[in-house]
Amino acid sequence: MPLDPRTPVLVGAAAVQQREYDPRQAREPIALMIEALRRAADDAGAPSLLARASSIRVPRGFWEYSDPARLIAERVGARAQT
Repeated sequence: MPLDPRTPVLVGAAAVQQREYDPRQAREPIALMIEALRRAADDAGAPSLLARASSIRVPRGFWEYSDPARLIAERVGARAQT
C-alpha cells in the first residue's frame, strides 16, 4: 500500500539543554528551539530541509510569544509549500 503523501516524516532529531543559574544569562526559548531545529537538520544530513518545511509546530509553553512557530519559521527561512 502506498504511503499517503500527507504523512508527516521525521528525518532528524536533536535536543538542546540549558542549565543557567542566572536567568539574565539564559538564552531565549526561541533561540533554543531554533538551535534544536538546526541540530536536527544536521542530524538528518540536510540543513536545507528547514527552508522546505511546510509546517512548524510548537507545544504550549510558559513563554510570552503569541505565535512562536511563526517566529521560528521566519528565522529558519521556512516557507509553507502550496
